Amino acid sequence: MRTIARVLLTLVLAVAACAGGYELWNYYLFSPWTRDARVQADVVSIAPDVAGYVDDLRVKDNQFVHKGDILMLIDQARYIRALATADATVAARKADMDNAEQQAARRAKLTQIAISDDARETAIFTAASAAATYQQAVAGRSTAQLNLDRTVVRAPVNGFVTNLTLDIGQYASVGTKVMALIDSDSYRVTGYFEEPKVPVIKPGEEADIYLLNGAPPLRGHVQSIARGITDRDKSRRSRTPGQCESDIRVGSARPAHSGAYSHRSCTYGGARQLGHDLYRCGGGAAPPMGDSRGAAQMASRSAMTPTIEGYREEPLPP
Repeated sequence: MRTIARVLLTLVLAVAACAGGYELWNYYLFSPWTRDARVQADVVSIAPDVAGYVDDLRVKDNQFVHKGDILMLIDQARYIRALATADATVAARKADMDNAEQQAARRAKLTQIAISDDARETAIFTAASAAATYQQAVAGRSTAQLNLDRTVVRAPVNGFVTNLTLDIGQYASVGTKVMALIDSDSYRVTGYFEEPKVPVIKPGEEADIYLLNGAPPLRGHVQSIARGITDRDKSRRSRTPGQCESDIRVGSARPAHSGAYSHRSCTYGGARQLGHDLYRCGGGAAPPMGDSRGAAQMASRSAMTPTIEGYREEPLPP
């Protein structure tokens, strides 16, 4: 009996080991997870549309602002005077237009004995010209009002102020970037998956994102799957087989740290640098570099499938 028990126990252990090995093999080769991922956000550059000295600066670097909040005020004295000049021009052109229209109406009532046809047509054309001049003055007044309104610079999106290079009393030029906003509603995770895992990735499926800073997992969903990616390690243009880029939106959650960026697409860090960059941006101590096992992971709770064309190596053009 002992021999039979030993054989059965050995068989059970062998079957359990085989099952466990199969599950691990299946997980590492086919489950939709990756360590090669980046947390990204859109960055909006803030540049004044009118020039002038900064009268008031109402934000600080790394401060969170809401859409529509006032960021800074530019000296309005010159623009208030320009608007007053435009108002006076509108009034003068309005008077000229009324006078020309009255003259044209009065001459239109005269007979051909009292006035010639040429004089009557000239009066009509003069009235039309005066009306056009008046409309031009109105447009100029609208531009003056717009310039005055643009002296108040507001936040176009919700987000964090960064790269603030301005102070009260400094002259702000038109189109010169003075700060940037990291759009807090645009956080996303871009992950690169191996080809065997691509067929089980589906847009719309939920995904969990784990960061190196030890924060609670972020919940998101697969928004889209790229048709191809570029291998930046090669000097020549190529298509990389075996990898797929997937864009995962991170719901309403946002990373706990933010830093200073000046590019359109802000990258918090790659697979092996994600935690390091997040700690650096937040001002904390950075974790040791070079440990790929501590990289960010994304795992889907249910099957996800993309519509992606197969990848294959092709010879580059000469």
